[in-house]
Amino acid sequence: MTLSEELFAEFCSRTQIRCDRIPTEAGRTPDYDIFLGDLRVVTEVKQVEPPPRGPAGVYSFTIGKAIRHDLKKAGPQIKARAQDRVPGMVVLFEKQWQQVGAAPIRHAMYGAHTVDLSVPADPGCSPRFLGHRLGGSRQTTDQHNKSISAVAHLDQEGRDGITLTVYHNRYARLPIGHQRFARYGIRRFELPEVEGYGIPDWVEVGVEDASAGVSDSPELLGRAT
Repeated sequence: MTLSEELFAEFCSRTQIRCDRIPTEAGRTPDYDIFLGDLRVVTEVKQVEPPPRGPAGVYSFTIGKAIRHDLKKAGPQIKARAQDRVPGMVVLFEKQWQQVGAAPIRHAMYGAHTVDLSVPADPGCSPRFLGHRLGGSRQTTDQHNKSISAVAHLDQEGRDGITLTVYHNRYARLPIGHQRFARYGIRRFELPEVEGYGIPDWVEVGVEDASAGVSDSPELLGRAT
């Protein structure tokens, strides 16, 4: 078992979530069937690899790139086992690089942060700023990875030890009801849709202050706190 799988199993044990290891068969299979009450959720746990080391010991990465890679691999595994009968979830864990968190998960699921400019034909005129939006490279759409009902961040560095934060997929074929996670004290977030330009923040569900989103400030780029 990988460290991420061990931590996830420990989290489930602590929160009394039934967690059944899926036997390894021919080909690649998801890692676990977990049970939120009487609801089975096919779950794949991914340990995000560290970014490559660049010149002079500098590490750099594109926000959301590593998660897009893992969602692309996990989607077919979950779909094959869930078979559109039960929901699926991808759990992401990393040790220290902050490639996983609110903003990176949003970029991977719904598209990279994109800026649109209107460039006049006359080279003497300056481009005009149109706005910010979520652009390409999205892994969850109304046509792709609908078997992934949620993406979760497994974190070992939180104040409460091992924590799990869930980000719901608005395009999921089988959404997981918020109350399913609430009974285990798991925080849940949704991304509201916006008309026109604008980059929405994740909004926590199940709290009175529904306007409390997740900031994109540098300090919180990798964490939903």
